[in-house]
Amino acid sequence: MAVSTNHHRLEPGAAMMTANLGSQVEESLAKLKELQPDKPLWVMEFWSGWFDHWFNNHHATKSAAVYVKYLKQILDFPSNFNTYMFHGGTTFGFMNSGTMHNKYPTYKSDVSSYDYDAPLNEAGDYTKKYNETVKLIANYLTVKTKLPAMPAESVKLAYPLTKVIQCLNLGNLVDQLDELDHVNSTDVLPMEMLDINNKSGQSYGFILYRKTDLHIPENSTVRISGKVNDLAVMMVNGVRKTEVFKTSDQQKSFGYFDAEKSTQLALDRKTVGKRQRLDILVENWGRRSGLKGIVNGSVILNNDTIRNWQIYALQFKGNWVRRLSKWNTLGEMTQPTLFRAVLEIAEPHDTFINMSAWGKGSVFVNGFNVGRYFSAAGPTKTLYVPAPLLKKGENEIQVFELFSAASEITFSKFPILG
Repeated sequence: MAVSTNHHRLEPGAAMMTANLGSQVEESLAKLKELQPDKPLWVMEFWSGWFDHWFNNHHATKSAAVYVKYLKQILDFPSNFNTYMFHGGTTFGFMNSGTMHNKYPTYKSDVSSYDYDAPLNEAGDYTKKYNETVKLIANYLTVKTKLPAMPAESVKLAYPLTKVIQCLNLGNLVDQLDELDHVNSTDVLPMEMLDINNKSGQSYGFILYRKTDLHIPENSTVRISGKVNDLAVMMVNGVRKTEVFKTSDQQKSFGYFDAEKSTQLALDRKTVGKRQRLDILVENWGRRSGLKGIVNGSVILNNDTIRNWQIYALQFKGNWVRRLSKWNTLGEMTQPTLFRAVLEIAEPHDTFINMSAWGKGSVFVNGFNVGRYFSAAGPTKTLYVPAPLLKKGENEIQVFELFSAASEITFSKFPILG
């Protein structure tokens, strides 16, 4: 949303400074006017709310009263402004960003919901901020205009509980990868260095490092000498050895973004012996922290660097997700697994999938990646599913879960943002 309140002539090619703010309006605009007295004033981003990170205690909000207070100060100064965000939304797929920090945790990944506590919420519904914005701006219009009727909000529906019926474990998924998504390498490589996607590397999703026919002696430990961006789940012979991710403090340990290079993982006696298979699955949490995967280092078993890896790009592109087959009956979950449910509906409507009972992963609706969930980290518990992603009849819901699965898919009419 952009509003202009004053008119200055801006010479062609002239650079114009602008302000980004959520408060301190008068001080910021006074400074901007001092820096460029002959140019228009413009708040390029007036922050109507804020975004959420995993492990936030609650959904970030700004009250309508505070929002209107600062917006009125902008208009009274007077200054032009854009509202960021005017309409919240969803960062579908793996497209969420994050924020870098100088102290622990040094990387905070954004949740998939970008509701932002904006005047129009994630589903495009009106909020109190919207109504207050309309009333406020009407006071500044020199020409009163006749406004059209407000469009109706979308219908929301909580579909019935849907049972999970089938699954594909990580090994099954690797077996169905395209050959072009498989690279052999002497040492581990970050996603971006893989010779795939017409030599442009891998941008999103997961990367799997696999070493077969590995001899693991008793009392062994595995260490990653380089950086992990952003979460590594390690398995031996298809059994997860990484603990379930539940707390922020775990990010200091083996396989996480903030782990020290000396961090190592002890292997239990079940993994001892020859011809063992070591798998390390790394998740890209979002594009803000450089290269992804295992970066600038090696994987070390005891004191020996492991060489000659098979590397697989698990990008979860829509066409690949939709053509997956050879589904298995449900059993014990020992490794990251893709689960399948079928939702039959008479009419598509907006809905929210409540992932509170699941662990950590991503959800796909008819092959479309609706985003990430992480129930232990909060604040958000739901994923928004717009009606156009659904169809009359059967709809396929797939959940790629890293740690702990539920037995059903739960729907809600309302978001749970924390």
